[in-house]
Amino acid sequence: MFKVITKEEIKEVLGEYNLKKATIGVLGSHSALDICRGAKDLGFRTLVVCQKGREKTYDHYYRTCSSMVIVDQTLILDKFSDITVERVLRQMRENNVIFIPHRSFEVYVGFDRIEDEFLIRTDDHLTKMS
Repeated sequence: MFKVITKEEIKEVLGEYNLKKATIGVLGSHSALDICRGAKDLGFRTLVVCQKGREKTYDHYYRTCSSMVIVDQTLILDKFSDITVERVLRQMRENNVIFIPHRSFEVYVGFDRIEDEFLIRTDDHLTKMS
């Protein structure tokens, strides 16, 4: 049986963030480039979490070769569901990542892992605090 993330844990993570250095994070799927473009238009840094073998679009074309660089950083994992591993979560928190969840994130990672293990700032976590 998994342990659901508590309000206290959420508040602790939120307290660690420096919002002046916030980075918008997203899982590398069909919505990622749209989210990154919007984040860049608003002046945010961006991070795309990629599954090994699927990173070229984000890590090469939209990070270094495009005339419009919209991906500042990629985080390459063996599989998308590794996003809930503590070292990955720690790395994202250290980079002040505010993660934008979307349907592919829910499908690849799964609701149970997201609810029980994904302790990163998201709009969903802000809602849970009210």
